[in-house]
Amino acid sequence: MAITKINKFPDDIITTGAINNVANADIHPAAAIAQSKVSGLATSMTNLCASLTGASNELTSAKSNVSLLGFKMAVNESLTVFNLIDGVVDEFHDESGTDEGEGSNDLYNATCDYYINATAPDGLTATSTNIFSEPFASTSVATSARIVIFEENVDTPTLNTDIIASVSRDGGSTFTNATLTDAGYVTGASGQRILTGQATISGQPSGQSMRWKLALANNAVKIHGVSLSWE
Repeated sequence: MAITKINKFPDDIITTGAINNVANADIHPAAAIAQSKVSGLATSMTNLCASLTGASNELTSAKSNVSLLGFKMAVNESLTVFNLIDGVVDEFHDESGTDEGEGSNDLYNATCDYYINATAPDGLTATSTNIFSEPFASTSVATSARIVIFEENVDTPTLNTDIIASVSRDGGSTFTNATLTDAGYVTGASGQRILTGQATISGQPSGQSMRWKLALANNAVKIHGVSLSWE
């Protein structure tokens, strides 16, 4: 009768040398070998994760710097809409980068180049305002986006309440909010400050038409420009 099962090998059959010569192909895919059984793997994985986290943080800072430098270049060269690879900088030199037909109460001050959510460009009575960008073509279907806003306080706004930023990849049919944080002033301790936020847009309907939206309410603010990048 044929042998169908071996319960135990003699002690002298499986030696240390034989185990050391086991190749990757000899291990069954369902072996489920614990990470702790592989010498040095846990340490290597920890170091790798730490390196990736550090690289991600540095890349985030680099993206903010690119947006800021792009904005400054647009201002210095009087560029209305400054296109980047997978991104755009709109320094409000005029209204060409925004969709005036879709916006509401988006009052533009042509003398000082900013939008304000007030009853008049220099007034202090805030009103509900929506500012939409024109659509910008993406080279691929983006899954995440980063927005940088160049804002100046008139009253004292609350981020993500009085200033809400959102991003769309399907031409404006669907928007996803980006949680804004205060990254400090452009120069000095007053004037324009930098607001940054990120949004995961992978759940939106697929599309390559990028747009940003700002919803302003309650406290008057001046918006001098917006930078949007995606990947």
